[in-house]
Amino acid sequence: MPKIVDKDKKRSEIAHAAISLFANKGFDSTTIQEIADAAQIGKGTVYEYFDTKEEIIIQVAMEMFAEMEKSIDLTIFAIKDPKERLKKFIEQTNSLVEHMKDIMMVYMEIWRINLRDKNFGVSMMILKDALVTYRKVISDIIKEGQKMHVFKKSINGERLAIMLTAAFDGLAFHYLLDNKNIDLKKVSGEFINSLFEGIVISE
Repeated sequence: MPKIVDKDKKRSEIAHAAISLFANKGFDSTTIQEIADAAQIGKGTVYEYFDTKEEIIIQVAMEMFAEMEKSIDLTIFAIKDPKERLKKFIEQTNSLVEHMKDIMMVYMEIWRINLRDKNFGVSMMILKDALVTYRKVISDIIKEGQKMHVFKKSINGERLAIMLTAAFDGLAFHYLLDNKNIDLKKVSGEFINSLFEGIVISE
């Protein structure tokens, strides 16, 4: 009886094998053969699941954002205090840079290839959708905090969410360049303190 292969699982395995290669060599310099070797399968098997390397980067984008979502402890949404919930969300998001270096490198790689070549639009749309989701989480926390008279009414949650996600990206870029001189916990703490001085209603 022929072996039944879970095609979605196999596509995921190939994509995960490609993540480290894309992170360390870049998308352009990585070959299908190298991806096959990393996945411990034949080159022809890769082509059974993906027609092109571009399709692999799309799958990689889907996999990496799924990993990033799983890494955020959902228990933070059970925290009733919006201020504490936002603090935990920022801390956990910033910690991704340290614990998921390869994924963050590929995240930067997707930015690069999409800004240079519009033919990679699908992976960019996946990236945009993920950012929209992150921004909504932040803006929802801000809005709830305003209703509870924790955050200032003058704050625009959507615009602040854009600034915060941009700050996350900037910190990731700097950490990947100079991780020996950047203490993520201390930087996050300083950032949170400064942020709260501007948006929290004084007691």
